[in-house]
Amino acid sequence: MDTANRPAQSTNRSAAAPSAIATLLSRYLTGEIGERVWNRIMKTIDFSGMSLYERRAYVRFMNDMADDGGLQLRAVPQPAEMSSILQDIRF
Repeated sequence: MDTANRPAQSTNRSAAAPSAIATLLSRYLTGEIGERVWNRIMKTIDFSGMSLYERRAYVRFMNDMADDGGLQLRAVPQPAEMSSILQDIRF
């Protein structure tokens, strides 16, 4: 079979890079994120008022916060606070 004339297959970056939730979980499992912070993040993610896109953005934001110096419990919004934030940013 001659493969020289075949077009190159595109690389799916998302398949190679870990998902944001996997990165967050890894941070929890390695102790970078404490138990109380993890529980608050999970309660917020499970919050029924968040859409899939909002949950994804929230997880990416939590990873960015961890990158910028760690996650502290006081910096992670409570689910009720998240509801208020979401109402402010939704169109």
